[in-house]
Amino acid sequence: MNKLFRISCLCLLAALIGTSPAQAAPIPVKITTHATTSMAICRSLETMKKYVEEKTNGKYRIDIYDQFKLGTMESAYQGMQFGMVHFLVEGPSNLSNFMPIFSMFDLGYIFPDADTADEVLSGPVGKKILAAAANKAVTPLTFVRYSNRNIYLNKPVHSLADLKGMKVRASSSPVHIAVLKAMGLNPTPMPGSEVYTGLQQGVIDGVDVDITYLVKGRWDEVCKSVVFTQHTYLPQIIYTSTRWWNKLPEADRAIFQEALDLYVQEQRKNVLEDEAECMQTIKDKNLSVYTPTPDELATLKKNMSELYKEFPKIDVNLLNELKAEAARVAATKKQ
Repeated sequence: MNKLFRISCLCLLAALIGTSPAQAAPIPVKITTHATTSMAICRSLETMKKYVEEKTNGKYRIDIYDQFKLGTMESAYQGMQFGMVHFLVEGPSNLSNFMPIFSMFDLGYIFPDADTADEVLSGPVGKKILAAAANKAVTPLTFVRYSNRNIYLNKPVHSLADLKGMKVRASSSPVHIAVLKAMGLNPTPMPGSEVYTGLQQGVIDGVDVDITYLVKGRWDEVCKSVVFTQHTYLPQIIYTSTRWWNKLPEADRAIFQEALDLYVQEQRKNVLEDEAECMQTIKDKNLSVYTPTPDELATLKKNMSELYKEFPKIDVNLLNELKAEAARVAATKKQ
């Protein structure tokens, strides 16, 4: 009996050692985004994933779900509310229904170029906007470099006047719709999943989107022309579950923050690579390219200059502060 007792104790001890903290399964951390695995967003996330897993000695396992494989953007937001989704990478305007302050980013011509936008949004004004948007459920952590919207059509154009009345896919954002109307277009709300066949069948004439998403989403296969209006800059934001983030051990949160900083650096590099690759694709496919004249651009900017007055949810003071900082940074670059 004593021998059996000793054997039982040894087996129990072995089982306890096997389930010690050192052998515990990694804690899963879920990141979701609209982007495909080949896009800069996901390639940069892979760098973030590697950093966290190595620095925490495998305590965490980062799972990246591209193309909203965890569900829609809305369900991802709700998942963060309950701590079931830990990070989301998405544009600010697409979450303006939940965070109205972000609706200003659908306005046209806030920034003169992407480099200026990147510098402004990574500075004090950008941090002020993020802090104003944060709530008890979701915290936007940092802006991330991305691209400008342009107009892509299934027919060639030779001037901005040719755009008048063309049906162009729009998101559900009222500000986005107003911007397209100010350009003389006929905005047609449509899910992104229907754009390819919509362009192919002539249900819509075009789409305004960044060049990377156009090519990586294969919409360039059914487009014949590009109009480089560069009308709206599209930053991305890394959002997190407020509840989950605040409960992270301090040392772990510091590692995640380091990984986020690395992500921002990688994204700047990867976006430029994607844009160059996609520009070459457009050239290789011989898409017609139209660049608006200075007078045409001046007219577009004038038509959009007071659109914000139609949307009381836009924080005018913060918008003016953002524009002023963009003007200051742009002027500094010219010196």
